[in-house]
Amino acid sequence: MASPGPASSASVNTQPITGSFNSSGILLQLVGPGGSAVNLPYAISQSATAVSLTGSVAETSMLSITIPASIMGINGSLRLSTVWSTTNNVNNKTITTKFGGTTASTAVLASCATYREQRQISNRGSLSSQVTSTGAAGGWGVSSSAIVTLTKDTSIDQILSVTGTLANAGDTMTLESYVLEVIPS
Repeated sequence: MASPGPASSASVNTQPITGSFNSSGILLQLVGPGGSAVNLPYAISQSATAVSLTGSVAETSMLSITIPASIMGINGSLRLSTVWSTTNNVNNKTITTKFGGTTASTAVLASCATYREQRQISNRGSLSSQVTSTGAAGGWGVSSSAIVTLTKDTSIDQILSVTGTLANAGDTMTLESYVLEVIPS
């Protein structure tokens, strides 16, 4: 049996990959050989502590997070992922996501026990112009709703909030967990 030939000699790049970190030690950017840079998404807030709403039909705050000034950059995004549980009946349970006090998206749930949603708000070439979608269930898929545009100045702190509204005070909706990420530009 013939022995295998010598290992092929391939060119290996030995230049180091470096990174850029924020003041909290979070890796924000990888810089490869030749200086090419890639921005990395990172979580700025997350929790798996349940927040429940029951006994009221008034719009109620379930989550409120301050988005630090200029953190997104001119083409950056916020990505909010949430997990919900609700009373499984025909009554509506409404989840509203607001950015800077303006409604960015709304989801109305009925006849479901659990729900997972992901919403993205993106600066559109400016610190004061955003785009998002309010449509399809979970934030994915086809919708007949138009694109939502906002004009919030992200060069200053803004509040991202999520509210819940029950059609029947006897029902319950619970924000089971969330992760809020920045995808910087």
